[in-house]
Amino acid sequence: MCPVLGVHYTAVWRWIEGLILDRENLALALRELQPESQRANRPLQERLAIVDQQIADHRERYEKLLDLYLGGQYAREMRIKRKVCLEKTIASLNEERERLAESLAASEITNEDIVSIQEFASAIAKGLKYLTFEEKCRVVDLLELHGTLTVEDGQNVVFAQCVLGKETLNIASIPTREYNWHEEFLPTSAGARLRCK
Repeated sequence: MCPVLGVHYTAVWRWIEGLILDRENLALALRELQPESQRANRPLQERLAIVDQQIADHRERYEKLLDLYLGGQYAREMRIKRKVCLEKTIASLNEERERLAESLAASEITNEDIVSIQEFASAIAKGLKYLTFEEKCRVVDLLELHGTLTVEDGQNVVFAQCVLGKETLNIASIPTREYNWHEEFLPTSAGARLRCK
């Protein structure tokens, strides 16, 4: 591993530890992600509202069909054909609704999720300092860490970002030479990357 990256690794790992060890900051970081999560899910929410309305409309048609049949305005064969068609449509819409609801549940950050993550972080906090490099790499993978190494206002910085938040980290000991390639930030299977500028 490049010795320069060793410096980045240490600074970024300290930031990750700080995120995990400080329950209140962890909750704050997750709450800050909630509006972003909601914005990203807006198309799913809009589609879910449309599907819900379509389900309601088709159920209403189904009820009307039954009323018309009972009132003698529909022949039995015609009612069966329409009934089967409406039932298939309603079933299909319910399946789509279920998929949309699962997608939303998986991608939204709820207050219950925040409490669960805080409890999990508390449980693993004692063991963080004993993690091997490979275990730290797994944590980095789980957090979907990525970053950009650059110079800003004459200071060497890493713009680090993960699912828990983002931070600009000053890295005083980075050599000043320019990098224009991608290289591994950490040797991880998920490919956490550090882009050097």
